Amino acid sequence: MKENQRVAFSFATACLSFCCLNLILLFTPNLDLATVARTMAFFLWLAVMVGSSVFFQLEYLFDTSYSKEWDVLYFLRIQNTWPFLIAALWMSVWPTLDHWAEMKIPSFYDPKLWPKVWWNEWYVRWGIWLGLIATGFGAKSFWQNRHSTWP
Repeated sequence: MKENQRVAFSFATACLSFCCLNLILLFTPNLDLATVARTMAFFLWLAVMVGSSVFFQLEYLFDTSYSKEWDVLYFLRIQNTWPFLIAALWMSVWPTLDHWAEMKIPSFYDPKLWPKVWWNEWYVRWGIWLGLIATGFGAKSFWQNRHSTWP
């Protein structure tokens, strides 16, 4: 695979992931413009990260002059970054959670006792984020131990 083909494939992957992520915004009701802009900015950042990790994976797989002994960019390949990318997808939904938390406060909810709804608290957000990363790397480790030919 030539250099321009790898760049084109990585760019197409980034664009496709950005379009797929924006489909999520089409099916989320009642979002204001600021929330959509912040979420799309996270989606754009995530699409660039997906495209660059696909590029480094293709660079490793198809470049014959690539030094496999001294692999400085090993950690940027898609096989090593996908748990972080899934966690970044969760982070990109946080502005939407903030907006929904402001809208969906029920009438019986006492803001003096609980200033926020439970699913918008910091410990729920970061707990799910850490859980996604731990589960992703656990699955990767399980797969590597089961199939030892994975680099």
